This record gives sequence, C-alpha cells and structure tokens, in this order.
Amino acid sequence: ANALALAQESSRLKLRDILAKGAKQLSAEEVQQLVPGAKVTSVSASGVTRRWENSADGKFVAFGLDPTTTTPRMRNFQGLGSWRIGDNGKYCVTLEWTKGTEQWCRVLFKLDDKYYGVKSADDENADTHELEFRR
Repeated sequence: ANALALAQESSRLKLRDILAKGAKQLSAEEVQQLVPGAKVTSVSASGVTRRWENSADGKFVAFGLDPTTTTPRMRNFQGLGSWRIGDNGKYCVTLEWTKGTEQWCRVLFKLDDKYYGVKSADDENADTHELEFRR
C-alpha cells in the first residue's frame, strides 16, 4: 500500500512542482552516464510496477506486477523492450506487452535522489513520472 500511495503522490506532481523544489534537467551527457546498464523501476499512478535492466545492446526483458487485477495470470506479466537515448538526451523506451505496445520518450529531471521523466521540458503543466535508476 505504501508503494501505491507513493506512486499516486508522485503521479500528481507537475513539472512546475518539481522545478519549484529545485529539480534540475539532466544534460545529454548525464543521461548517457545514468541510463546504460541501469536497473529501472517505474510505478504507474494505478500502482502497476514495471522493472527492467538497460543492457548495453539496447534491449531488455521487463517484468510487471499489477496489484489491481484479480486475474492471477494478468497479475504478473513480462514483455520485451528496447531503449535508446534520443534527441537532446531524451530517454526513449519501447515495450512489447501481450496486451499491446508501449512507447515513450522522456526528458529526465533529478530532484534530491529521485528522477522524474516528462514528455516536454517546455510545458510546466506536464505530468511527471517517477523513475528509479540503480546500479
């Protein structure tokens, strides 16, 4: 329940909120140092957790847990993914799930020891999405 509360709290943050707290946009070089080889955790607003490790070849296998479903075979899921660093240091991910394809690019910001992705650094009303990067 704690992770769910945390996910819901972080999902309500807008870019302006984290900038007001002192978040800094990562440079393309910082993204290049952070992303390759990192273990990534992403928790959606509904509490769905996804984890993967960015391998050197740009591919990964993602594992998900959906605590909101009552269907056992839908609770744990996995998919194949790929990552790249796009224009201006955006972190881009494509995930092939059995239910469909997820594709996005995010500008990364750091606030204290947390990372947040946003669709556009130019829109201060953009929703932030918390991402954890670990070695």
